[in-house]
Amino acid sequence: MKSIDLAQTLKSTFPRSLLEQLSGQFGLSPEVLEQIIIHAGPALIASLMAVGASSHGASALFETIMLPQTNARIAQQLPDLVATTAGLKKLESAGHALAARATALGSTTLSDLVAAHTGVPAQAVCAFSGVIAAALFGAIKHHILLDQGTADELPALLADQWSTVAPHMTDALATSVGVESAAVFRDSIPGRLRLLAGTLKGQAAARAEIPDEIHTPVKVANPPTRKVWRLRGWVWVLFAILALVLAALFTYNSLHPVADRSERASIEPTVAAGSMQPGSAAQTTVPGTVSSQAPAASAAVPVASPATATSAPGESANAPAPHAASSAVSASQPAVASALRNAQLVLGAGKAGGQALTATVGNEAEKTQIIDALNQRFGAGHFLADVTVDQGTARADWLDHISALLPLMSLPHADVTIDGRTIELGGAAAEDRLGWLQRLQGQFGPEYRIKAFHSDQALAEATAAFRNAMAARTQGSSCAAADVSKILSLQVVDFERSSGHVPSSAVENLDKSAQLIRACQNSGKTAKLAIQAFSDNVGDPQANLELSKKRAEAVRDFLVHDGIPADLLTAQGYGVAQPVASNLTAHGRFANRRIEFLAAQ
Repeated sequence: MKSIDLAQTLKSTFPRSLLEQLSGQFGLSPEVLEQIIIHAGPALIASLMAVGASSHGASALFETIMLPQTNARIAQQLPDLVATTAGLKKLESAGHALAARATALGSTTLSDLVAAHTGVPAQAVCAFSGVIAAALFGAIKHHILLDQGTADELPALLADQWSTVAPHMTDALATSVGVESAAVFRDSIPGRLRLLAGTLKGQAAARAEIPDEIHTPVKVANPPTRKVWRLRGWVWVLFAILALVLAALFTYNSLHPVADRSERASIEPTVAAGSMQPGSAAQTTVPGTVSSQAPAASAAVPVASPATATSAPGESANAPAPHAASSAVSASQPAVASALRNAQLVLGAGKAGGQALTATVGNEAEKTQIIDALNQRFGAGHFLADVTVDQGTARADWLDHISALLPLMSLPHADVTIDGRTIELGGAAAEDRLGWLQRLQGQFGPEYRIKAFHSDQALAEATAAFRNAMAARTQGSSCAAADVSKILSLQVVDFERSSGHVPSSAVENLDKSAQLIRACQNSGKTAKLAIQAFSDNVGDPQANLELSKKRAEAVRDFLVHDGIPADLLTAQGYGVAQPVASNLTAHGRFANRRIEFLAAQ
């Protein structure tokens, strides 16, 4: 497939006559509409480049481009499609849907970026950007169909767009498409696309060189019809003999019945014990699962059915009677179930669409199931997985739906956390417009609780917890530094990105913190506190360390300015050290970006 300039192709899709037609519908001049195309086109193409830099991302992107909803003839049909308001709205929606499915660049984010460059209201940009997205996807599909292109050739086409995208690349655009900065995008994405293109091309060439297998026809002899009929005759004879034997046995049993059920019961355990196979366990013992109120014997869970009971070497071969085994199981199962820990899963998309997953499951079979699903979806070596096997972990029921979760690993800035039957979506996965919460709820069913993480909601909950704890204090409450620090650490000081200034959202809580410290000081109980700041793992570790030091100092300076003696407070930043949650998720990063108060040494 030959290369084309997608930005130029997009621009040519909107000739002057069409811009004049659209001008009346959007209330913007043709020149302004052209400026929106000039800035929105490269931004959309950059988002496609970021997604297509992984083999799975390129494959998923190709599938989206080739969907029936993508109109390959849009260049010819566009004037008619936008001739009516209803047609225009339908095209806008289709374009936004394609962009949302294929990239992490949301319509609102794109609108804000373009509005910042053009001065056009973001609402107008948002409406027109849907039309632009539909035109871009249609142009790419038209080119692929015309040149009979394949998914393997898409990375090369995207890599060739860098010269057009480069003048428009900014840090804001880079972060919007899931890359840390413009410099990182420049240094990684085009190179990764070219490397992937070369790899896929080599694989395609290798497949082409494999010769077809030579199949030698095998002559099948005609079936020996007469022999078969003879065999069938012998079968009937055997059936007749078997029927006579069964009749004889029935007659014998009728004349010699077993005395009663108690005799039969006394015989069965002996038979079961005699049928045990050496070298297998007669009962399954789960260490650490005995309830403190249960007798010690309930730690062992005997097998209920005598037919399946077995004995380990060196153990007694005497199996319990069926009713005893059943009772033991029912008595001990609640203790075992209650002590098992939840199976857990954390998955997210790393920088530039890299896939990463951590999990804790109860056995090797479940671990293998996860790895196999990842290999099938992304290919071996194209993801990071850290799966721990802990025998004290309950069954991972969510594995039945693992295929529904894995697509989120390719959505930049999306993450999922599962703890038993609670599922939390974060980042892009929590955005209402993408509909992942409803989609997964329908997939997993009502027995799962699925929720979305939003930092503003988490901040409000932390503030409520802090203020409730403050309100619960009464005169004479402990002023020990350890007790005071626990209350102060409930608050969240949610700094702006890369900022070392105390945010306005934290001012009231820090004022209340100063009041508490002063109240203890006035009562003669001075609390010396250490203020510690931590960061998530986004960005350079050394820069994060310096930023965390600056944030700790900012909180200390605020409290000192509020009247707290400087010698009562120390400040220290620790950067990415001592994380309290997974940095794979938005919730985890939110928790790791924290201010802690501790009793000073």
